[in-house]
Amino acid sequence: MRKVLPVLFAVFLAILAIVPFLMRPDRRAGDVALVILSPHWDGIKEEFGRAFERRYCEKTGRRVRVEWLDVGGGTGDMKRYIESQFAASRGRTSGVDVFFGGGADTHMELASAGYLEPVDLPEEILSRIASETNGIPVYDARDGKWYGACLSGFGILYNKVVLARLGVPEPRTWADLADPRLRTWIGCGDPTSSGAIHVCFEIILQGYGFEKGFGILTRIAGNVRAFNEGGSAVTRDVNMGQVACGMVIDFLALPPLRTRGGEHLGFVIPKGLSVYSADPIAVLKGAPHYETAVAFLEFVMGEEGQRLWYQKRGTPGGPERFDLERFPVMPDLYDRGLPTNLSGKPPFGPADPAVLRYDPVLSGKRWRLLNDLLRATILDSHRELQEAWTAVAAAGVPDDLAGELGKPPVNERELSRLAAGRPAPDLRARLRAEWTAASKAKYAGVRMEAERRSRK
Repeated sequence: MRKVLPVLFAVFLAILAIVPFLMRPDRRAGDVALVILSPHWDGIKEEFGRAFERRYCEKTGRRVRVEWLDVGGGTGDMKRYIESQFAASRGRTSGVDVFFGGGADTHMELASAGYLEPVDLPEEILSRIASETNGIPVYDARDGKWYGACLSGFGILYNKVVLARLGVPEPRTWADLADPRLRTWIGCGDPTSSGAIHVCFEIILQGYGFEKGFGILTRIAGNVRAFNEGGSAVTRDVNMGQVACGMVIDFLALPPLRTRGGEHLGFVIPKGLSVYSADPIAVLKGAPHYETAVAFLEFVMGEEGQRLWYQKRGTPGGPERFDLERFPVMPDLYDRGLPTNLSGKPPFGPADPAVLRYDPVLSGKRWRLLNDLLRATILDSHRELQEAWTAVAAAGVPDDLAGELGKPPVNERELSRLAAGRPAPDLRARLRAEWTAASKAKYAGVRMEAERRSRK
């Protein structure tokens, strides 16, 4: 028996060693893998994964297995994962082939950090892609480190029934979300983890100016019931009437609008105060399967991939199971009568003076530090902010108290100076702690003064 036990133990260890391999997706000899990190929803992953696997096999005679890496969270969490993997490998690789989605601001920051690989698209593809939309670049024309795969608009989804019950008019601009009558009736994702919500916040800062925009954001945050995981949750809550309004990206607003109809829901892109922004794709530096990664990028940017975004499901050349409802970056597709649920097209071409000239480079440079500022002043201090905003509203929203409530602990110039220095984690932690303490003290002071005035 003593001789048998070691043998059984060795067999047990051998079984444990091969279990992970048995659980892997089936691959035949000669198959290739492609590891993609993406904040896109599952419908996009399924449609692009299936279509690329089929096309790759037709062109090469080999099977490719697209593996969607799940690290949890939103765009911000994925960016942090990429950075941590590069740090662990001393800048050589992240172990990921492609970053698909996440917004141009994020890709610009990853490019400046040296984490993206330049790719030269074939001329027959590049010549059909718009270079800019309202003056904002659609792809990295200088280095080819990222390409906008589709375009997204940012706006406000609202529930008409709830607003009517509250006696609040339908919103037309971002500042309308700061109406004190909407306290606890605004839905919002966490801007430090959701790239789309972060861009909405950045649009407000750039569109109104940093100081005024921060005041508007603070009052909107005072109306927010609770910050959730992202824009999809906002869409759900508005649709169900749990909240009255919320910031969302256009493709999340379109499906419920189509199914529930205009009597129930509305969606508005604030005129002159929003943008159509590229949602890029990029090959990561040190990609383990570089050639396959380039092939996937070319597929996404080519006509076959662009039609998946645009066409109705079940139509020739369109997606099979899911309507993706995103605006492609090939302008000629819009004029060919292809079956689609979308209407109109983005403003391709140079900037219109009447429309916000959004600066993605500025956004990318201060992305991380702005997140720290938002977490300190809005997220970590949310209860104190809500209490102060409620007291200010009860006092009649005096200009001086509303102004003090929304005053940031750091001005735009200082924030840019700090961001340019790429502060180390310990400095960022210290700044965030200081901003949090200052914000909580300020909100407490505003609340007490508002309550004192209300008692008079």
